[in-house]
Amino acid sequence: MPLSPMLDLGVYRQGDGPTMVQDTSPPTLECAFHPGRETSLRCGRCGKPICVKCIVQTPVGARCKECAQVRALPTYRADPLTVARAGIAGLIVSAVGFTLVFIFFRAFSMWLSIPIGLAVGEAISFGSNRKRAHSLQTTAAAAVVIGALLAETVQLYLRVGYVSVALVGRVLIADLLTLAIVAVLGTALAISRLR
Repeated sequence: MPLSPMLDLGVYRQGDGPTMVQDTSPPTLECAFHPGRETSLRCGRCGKPICVKCIVQTPVGARCKECAQVRALPTYRADPLTVARAGIAGLIVSAVGFTLVFIFFRAFSMWLSIPIGLAVGEAISFGSNRKRAHSLQTTAAAAVVIGALLAETVQLYLRVGYVSVALVGRVLIADLLTLAIVAVLGTALAISRLR
């Protein structure tokens, strides 16, 4: 029995012999980075088989992580020296700002914590050369809280004339709500400045 002319397309008509369909799907491979995971994707540069978890879309096509050379932007990386330098700048601004507010404008300390928080964020941003790493946000929060506590201690010393741990503890407990609100507002604004 002669084969039909549709043989070239890989399809046979019924009755022309055994039914066979040519497989046109690409072969399944194992991901080079996740053994046991089947895939039909390949890196556009090196040709390694990659799964959907490994694929990195680049302007020139799909690449594996090695060929795409994925790394964090320099703006979002800060070395320890940069974090320390920025932290010192933020702590100075926080301590001086809160000291002035607690001494001269105690009644407005909650409202004035907003510009102090922004100033701390700006000082840390300037001290880190405008970087925006997560470690700098943590540093900003610590600078605001420590600066507010230092300012409260200085203000207490100027008012009473001496500072003891028991006295600082009693005053901090009495002013805890004010300090907490000041610290939360200042921290939120300092962190928002670094995002």
